[in-house]
Amino acid sequence: MEGVRVTMDINIKNIIGDMNKVLKAIDIRFIELLKFVNINGDRIRSRAIALGADTYVLRNLAIMVILDNKIYIIPTSGNRLVISGASNEGIFKSVPEINALDLSDIPIVDKTNLAGYFHLSHIRNIIMPTKVGEMTDLSYCFKGCGYLDTINISLNINDNISMNAMFRECVSLREVKLINRNFDRHLGISFISSFENCYNLERVIFEGFNDVDILEVRDMFSGCHKLKSVNMHNFKTTNIENMANMFNACFELEELDISNFTFDKVLILSSMFRDCQKLEDIGIDILARKCVYYSNIFDGCTRLKRDRLKLDHNLSTATSHIFKLEKIYYGCRSLEEIDLGNVYKCTELSLRAALGSCCNLKRLHIGNWDNRLYDLSEFFVMVDSLKEITFESIDRELFKQLILQRTRGDYVLMHRKFNKNNTDKICRFIHIHINTFGDDAVIGLYVDGKKDRMDLDELYNAVSKGEIAIRFTSDTYIR
Repeated sequence: MEGVRVTMDINIKNIIGDMNKVLKAIDIRFIELLKFVNINGDRIRSRAIALGADTYVLRNLAIMVILDNKIYIIPTSGNRLVISGASNEGIFKSVPEINALDLSDIPIVDKTNLAGYFHLSHIRNIIMPTKVGEMTDLSYCFKGCGYLDTINISLNINDNISMNAMFRECVSLREVKLINRNFDRHLGISFISSFENCYNLERVIFEGFNDVDILEVRDMFSGCHKLKSVNMHNFKTTNIENMANMFNACFELEELDISNFTFDKVLILSSMFRDCQKLEDIGIDILARKCVYYSNIFDGCTRLKRDRLKLDHNLSTATSHIFKLEKIYYGCRSLEEIDLGNVYKCTELSLRAALGSCCNLKRLHIGNWDNRLYDLSEFFVMVDSLKEITFESIDRELFKQLILQRTRGDYVLMHRKFNKNNTDKICRFIHIHINTFGDDAVIGLYVDGKKDRMDLDELYNAVSKGEIAIRFTSDTYIR
C-alpha cells in the first residue's frame, strides 16, 4: 500500500514504514514515498503543525504537508491514494505555490473526471500517472498553469470526452505529448480552445489517435504564437461543424499535416488560418459545400503560395442565404493566382476586402456566380499587379460591381473562352460614367473605337458571351 511524496525539484530515497516511522521521517524532514496502513489524518496534521509545517486538506482524501520547501501528500482514507470520482475540480485550489508535482504512482481509476483538476499557477513540472483508467472529462484540467513547461499524458478513453480548454493559457508550455492507450474503440473528442493562448507552445505530439472522431476544434490552437508544426493526419473530422480560429495567430506555423481532414459538415471556417504568417501551403483543398462563413480564413497568411479554398455552393436550399467571404485572402501577398469557384442563389454575398493587399496577384478566376446582392467594397484595394480576370458565368450585378470596384493597373476582364489572340476585340475603357438619375444600373462607357457610349446591358451581353473583352488601364476613371 503506497502513499505519495511530491517534492520541489528534489529526489530522495524511498522510506518504507508504519505510522511511527512516517512521523519520524517528517521529524527529520526526509520523506518521498511512503507505504502505510490506516494513517490518521488528524495526528499527521497536529504533528506537522508542531514542527512548523503548513498543512492542507485535499477534499478529505489526503493531507498535504509543506515543510522546508518539501511537499508531502499523505493519504488519510483507505490503503492507497487514487485519483477518482465524478468531480475533482479545484482539488488543489487551497494549496500555495508548488513547483513540481509527481503523480506517477497514483493511479487514475475508471470513470474519473479531471475537469479543473489542476489550478496551480506556479507549477513547473507535473509527472502524470502511468496507470490510467477510463477518463470522462479533461476540460480545464491544466488551465492557467502559467509556469508549466512540458507534459506527457497517457489517456484511456472509452467514450466521448471533453478536452476543452485543457491547457488554455499555459503561457510557458513548450511541448505536450498526448498518448491514447485505447486502440479498440472509435472515440469522440472535443478540443475547443484546448491550447488557446499557449503563447510559447512549439510542439504537440498525438499518439494513438488513428480512429479518433474529432467533434470540436474551434480555437484549438488559437494564439499559439510559436507553434511550428502540427501533425493531425489521422484525425477524423467528418462530424465537425465549426473550425473557426483553429490555427488563428499561429505566427510560426510552417508544417501542417491535416491531410485526412474532410469538411462535409462544416458550417463555419472563419479565421481558421488567420495570421499564419509562415505557412506556405496547408496541403489539402477545402471543399465545404455547407459552409457559409469563411471570413478571414487566410487573412494575413503572407507566405501562402497556393489558394486551397474550393467554393462550390448552391444556396437555393440552404438555411441561410447570407454568404460571408470578407477578407478571405486579405494580405496574402505571395499569392499570384486565385480561383473563387462557384456560388449560386445567395441572397447577400459579402466579399468586402476579400483580396485586399494581395499585392502580387496576377490572375483571378470566377466560376459560375448568380446571386442577388453583392458587397465588393475594397475588393481590390492594393491589388495593383492584376493582369486578368476570367469567369465562366457571372450575373449582371456582379459584372457591374467588378467594373465599379476596379483596381489600379492594367488588366483584362473576359470570359474564360475568349480568345486572347483577338486583340482587336479587347476594348480599352477610357471613361466610366455612372448615371445618377433614374436607374443607377445604366453606365455610360467610352471605349476605343466607339464614339457613342455603351450602356451596361450592351456591354454585359457582349462580354458574357465572349464576343469582346474589356481592358482597364491606370487612366480609366469613374465619374
